[in-house]
Amino acid sequence: MNEQRDQAAETSPVGKPQGADPDFNELLNKTLERVLKTREARLLLVEAIPVVLKIWAGGSGWRRLVSKVAAGTLNKGFSGASENGNEAIEKLFKDPDFLDALLELITGVFTGIEGVLITGAQTLERMPPDDKKKIATEKISRLMHGNTGAMVTNCARVINDIHQNDPEFLSRVLAPGIRKWVASVDFGELKAAMDGSAPGLVSLVETTNHAMWQYPAKVILCLSLLPSLANIIGRSTLVSISQLEEIPPDLLTDIVISLAREIDGPMIAGLTKAFTEIVRKVHTGSALLGDAGAPQLPKLFSEKMEEIIVGTDPVLFWKARIAIAEIKASFDQTMLNALHQNPEHLKEAMLKHPELINIRQQQINKKLLQFEAMDDGEFVALWTERLAATDAQETAEVLNNFLKLVNRLWDQNPDTLVDVLSQFWSAIDDDALAETAQYLFDNSDGSFRPVARSVVPGLVTWVCHVLRPEDDAYEEDAARARDALRSLLMSEEV
Repeated sequence: MNEQRDQAAETSPVGKPQGADPDFNELLNKTLERVLKTREARLLLVEAIPVVLKIWAGGSGWRRLVSKVAAGTLNKGFSGASENGNEAIEKLFKDPDFLDALLELITGVFTGIEGVLITGAQTLERMPPDDKKKIATEKISRLMHGNTGAMVTNCARVINDIHQNDPEFLSRVLAPGIRKWVASVDFGELKAAMDGSAPGLVSLVETTNHAMWQYPAKVILCLSLLPSLANIIGRSTLVSISQLEEIPPDLLTDIVISLAREIDGPMIAGLTKAFTEIVRKVHTGSALLGDAGAPQLPKLFSEKMEEIIVGTDPVLFWKARIAIAEIKASFDQTMLNALHQNPEHLKEAMLKHPELINIRQQQINKKLLQFEAMDDGEFVALWTERLAATDAQETAEVLNNFLKLVNRLWDQNPDTLVDVLSQFWSAIDDDALAETAQYLFDNSDGSFRPVARSVVPGLVTWVCHVLRPEDDAYEEDAARARDALRSLLMSEEV
């Protein structure tokens, strides 16, 4: 143990509050002297000294006599001194020399405390596990005596009692201070300070990273803390949520409903209204600030996106996009494999997935039924406006441009499209397709017959009407189609 104390004495820093530094003691004495010479400190002593002497005297008669005489003398002395123009403590704290000395004292105190803590931690580190456990049980556990919780509870009760009679008490009490704080803070200087500190903070981050990467093993260990932290959060959440499993369904539902009822619906509505109004104003302001047909925000977004794209490596960017897609596909495949390896999950997935589809279809049907419930006038008016707002020409242009691209590719390199179509049709199982079609045709007398009877006659009539001779650019193609149809019919007759 002596060796441990010697080592602790060698490794521990010198604690100034322990009196080892004469300069520190002199600075402490001068600072206290200046504080005690202020009016506020002397008035405090006038009130405090009699109480201290009374406690010191206790039940002793001679002590009570001495304390009475001493209290009168000190009271007279401090009272007289406090009335003789001693400086106020506010003025004292405006003295740069005093503030410098005070900060030096605080630094020394914290340095001493830090030294004590380091020495204590080093001593605990060298102790056997049983001694460490004993100290943790007998000493450190005393700190968790629960008084802090009781204090918080008492404060909460006081606030609750006040708010029962005066709900706006806290707002009224804090409002003057908040107004003064807002009025006294120069937000322009605060903004300038934030902007000015940005390079320094970035430089600090760079310095920290440079220092960390001097020890790659420590960087790896630091990063390894993230999974541990995630595990701790996950397990803690699991413990909390697992307690809900023990609650009966009706009680749990009642709790959820009670919590949901406490949500302030009008507040959410107001927030939504305010947010939508802000979006509308920003959109309107963008149109007002921009040129005709060119709002300002899309222009700004285009400029920023161009800056981002220019500074991005296109090869790496799209490699990353493909990698993300492959990772997602791998995840989906892994999920599918896991389902197939667990027959119960696979069975439930096959049985329940149609229910999800049914729910989506029910939602669509409910939306359609809302229109069906409208009267004809309202229905026609709404859908007329909706269809009028639909840009059919733009939709047609999309199809036109797609067809132009296909035709252009067909003219320049028809083999490409032929190869794609060939691969597509060759990949289709002809027998399976023929068998499926045969099933449909063989069922012409069954459930599909009404549909066929309602569609095929009109389709044939329409085709015949389209193939009639006309003087237009497509007459040559129509004539070939009529000849092909005539040949087919004549061959059948023969």
